[in-house]
Amino acid sequence: MTDITGLPRTDNYLLGHAPMDDTHRAFVEVVDAMLSCADEDFAQTQRAFIVHAEKHLADEKAWMEVSDFPAFSRPSPH
Repeated sequence: MTDITGLPRTDNYLLGHAPMDDTHRAFVEVVDAMLSCADEDFAQTQRAFIVHAEKHLADEKAWMEVSDFPAFSRPSPH
C-alpha cells in the first residue's frame, strides 16, 4: 500500500490573476496539510480546509461576476 504524502505544488494551477493564484496556492497548502497530517490532527486540518474552501469559492464567484466571466453567466444544462 502506498502512503499519501501530500499534494504536490505545481505551476499548472496558475491562471495569471494574482489574487486567484494566491488562493490556489493556499488551497494546495490546506489540502497538503490534510493529506499529510497525523490522524489526531485530521479534524483540525479538515476544518481549515472547509473554511478555506468556502472563502475560495465565494471569492471565485465574486471575481466571475465582476469580470462577466462567460461560463458563469451561462444557464446550467440541468
